[in-house]
Amino acid sequence: MARALAKTPFPEHDKALMDAGEASSESDEDAALAWDLPLYVRHPTKVNIIALILYAALGICVMSFKEDWTFVTSFYVTVQIITTVGYGDIAPTESGELFVIFYVLLGTVLLAGLLDRVTESLLQTSDQRLQESLEAFRTRMVRSDNQDSAGSTCGPADGIFTLSRSVYSLLRWMLVYLFFLSAWVAYFMIFEGCSCSYGATRIDGCEDGQRCAATGGVQLSVLSASYMGVITFSTVGFGDFSPKSRKGRIFGSICMILGIMAFGKVVTHESWFLGGFSRGWTEIDLARWPAASSCCICL
Repeated sequence: MARALAKTPFPEHDKALMDAGEASSESDEDAALAWDLPLYVRHPTKVNIIALILYAALGICVMSFKEDWTFVTSFYVTVQIITTVGYGDIAPTESGELFVIFYVLLGTVLLAGLLDRVTESLLQTSDQRLQESLEAFRTRMVRSDNQDSAGSTCGPADGIFTLSRSVYSLLRWMLVYLFFLSAWVAYFMIFEGCSCSYGATRIDGCEDGQRCAATGGVQLSVLSASYMGVITFSTVGFGDFSPKSRKGRIFGSICMILGIMAFGKVVTHESWFLGGFSRGWTEIDLARWPAASSCCICL
């Protein structure tokens, strides 16, 4: 009897220790399984970023060596390939076309992985917002039922479906997009109002400086610079207007990446706003159907 009591003086405490031990062993097993997973599965974003950097470096190095381009030109063309802008103002020679074929195909596979991660992230965010919207709608309906049972009517503030967060996010990214677009227009208006270009795209007979326009240099108005920015950031890339100078191509390559990212955010948040607006009207219809005579829900 005494021996039995000595074995389990605190049975509840012993059970808690056993549960903790089992939980610890399960967490250790999960950690071990996580380490067994491939690096791409454990850190997909980091791997994609590193792969993109290596991909860009490969393009710059090979094009600089094979096409005898400067670093700026190789960087400029590589950014066009990665962003799919593709102005077409600078093209490889016949000997370099074979490399570009495989380089673009490799980039398609790489970008497909990146887009898959971005799409998955957007879907998760959209699903989260939908769940929050449904939870808010459920809370309002419960509150409305409670007020009806108490003999009171709901005020306008209780049924208002607000999209303030979606509107704020959309406006914020629109401002970011307009900032990069304004920077693009200002730079090319100030530094490339007229350009003779350089290297392979140098305009024959054009003279830099005051005689640029008179000798056939490419001129940019405010409208033309704005048009070039919008076409670039949307990745349409007609190529009728493109950066011409060395500094312009460096600035354009960097601003191109940032502007395209901002434009993508604007499109994403615009779709969220329109989706939220549609869900708002759906909620109003659902709310009016069971309680149309007792509650007024406004938008």
